[in-house]
Amino acid sequence: MVIFMDENLNNNGNVQIPVPEKNDYPAQEQQTSAAPPIPPVANNSQQAIPGYQSQPNVTYQQPINQGYQQQPNAAYQQPINQGYQQQPNAAYQQPINQGYQQQPNAAYQQPINQGYQQQPNVTYQQVGTVPGNAVAAKFNKKYLPIIIGAAAVAFIAFICIAIFAITSLGKTTVDMSKYYEINVKGFNGYAKASISETVDPYTALSAEGKIKAETSLNSALSAYAFFSDIDGKLSKTQSISNGDTIELTFTYNKDLAKRLKFKVKNTTIKLKVSGLEDGKKIDPFADLELTFTGISPNGKVTVNNNNGDDFIRRISYSVDKKSKLKNGDTIVVTASYNEDYAIENGYVVTATTKEYQVSGLSYYLDDKTTLSAENKIAFEKEFKDRIDAILASRAESIFNQFGEAVYGGENPTVGTPQLVKGYVLSVKNSDSYYSTYNRLVIVYKVDINMQAGKYSSNPEKFGKRTGYVAVEFTNAGISNEGILLNSSTSAYSGYKASDSIDELENDLVTVNKANYIVTNW
Repeated sequence: MVIFMDENLNNNGNVQIPVPEKNDYPAQEQQTSAAPPIPPVANNSQQAIPGYQSQPNVTYQQPINQGYQQQPNAAYQQPINQGYQQQPNAAYQQPINQGYQQQPNAAYQQPINQGYQQQPNVTYQQVGTVPGNAVAAKFNKKYLPIIIGAAAVAFIAFICIAIFAITSLGKTTVDMSKYYEINVKGFNGYAKASISETVDPYTALSAEGKIKAETSLNSALSAYAFFSDIDGKLSKTQSISNGDTIELTFTYNKDLAKRLKFKVKNTTIKLKVSGLEDGKKIDPFADLELTFTGISPNGKVTVNNNNGDDFIRRISYSVDKKSKLKNGDTIVVTASYNEDYAIENGYVVTATTKEYQVSGLSYYLDDKTTLSAENKIAFEKEFKDRIDAILASRAESIFNQFGEAVYGGENPTVGTPQLVKGYVLSVKNSDSYYSTYNRLVIVYKVDINMQAGKYSSNPEKFGKRTGYVAVEFTNAGISNEGILLNSSTSAYSGYKASDSIDELENDLVTVNKANYIVTNW
């Protein structure tokens, strides 16, 4: 045991410390990280104790076994064994061997031989301290290099991650042969080729970590847009046989690839075809029947599959134009079938489309129609029958239309009418809907002789008169059974008479030239 002797010790071994007067206390100041200076004890010459470690930034060293407790913010020394309780926010020095338990947030010195291990760099908040007035825990400078090093490593790691994220799209190899292939399906000579995507390149490269999220990139630099714009073309797609070489060529946006730092390779893929089997050839149009009905240019078509083969019966047919047909039109019939079913059953369909020419329709006369002699005779017979019927029933009325009207005549006689002119008026646009596709205007020269009767007026005005009678027919045409003809000049008479042929031509022909093409009979 080491004993310090001091002249201030009393007979009981306690320290006698002079207590200053009340006015001698210095004004209380804002406490900093170090305790305020304490007046030294006169002639107190403390000797060093082996193994003792001083508190950093504390200006006061407590003598051993003196039980001194410092008053906060005051130059005061408590006598030993007077039951003084430390005020919060004081830098307290624990006396040796007194079992004092450190208050939080105080700079505490471990008593000797108590096995206490100080925690480094831990800042305690003392119970009951006022914020801003606590003594700050002292920083252990020996950990500063470690902290700085750790921060530097973290910063470098962050920079590396950022650079990797930015450059992750760079130097990425896009091998087109890994994602696409040529697929050939069918029989020798009739096989078809298509492009097959084995795996989506964008998805695959993303899964491999070669493409990062692009939320911060401009949409024009989007890798997804790059892959979406890739276009592949085959050198041959149909009628493929064993021995054929098919090339698949890819095109892509080279500028975008450069900006994204993509290295695209194998942009041309080749395949030499082999192993195709020979199948049973089927012509789906062999027994197909097309029926045309109606009158050109308003005809229709129906398709009938009369083949008894089980596979051909499964074929469906469609026509590119089913109505508004006229003779001479070309229509295309398409055969549709289940290709997988055909291959599984060994069928080779030799063709899927076929052209047919429209024929056999009845047709309306137009400016291009050339009548056969037989049909012309048949029409003119109809014309003659019509004019004869009109003259037989309307001779007196027609006689008055040839000149001044007279009454009281009797026994009119009509000479043989002579066909002097004929006109065919056909619509200019036959594709548009018309109820009247053509008009036939046939003009006859007629002589009528009528005698004055007993009660007739102006007998001198009777006798022979010569004039013109026009009969009109609509929608004249030719059918497989003969000619087609509707007659109607008006609902009342069905004819028009005049002593002037020019008048008839103007009223029945010239006024219709805006919508009709006029040709001579």
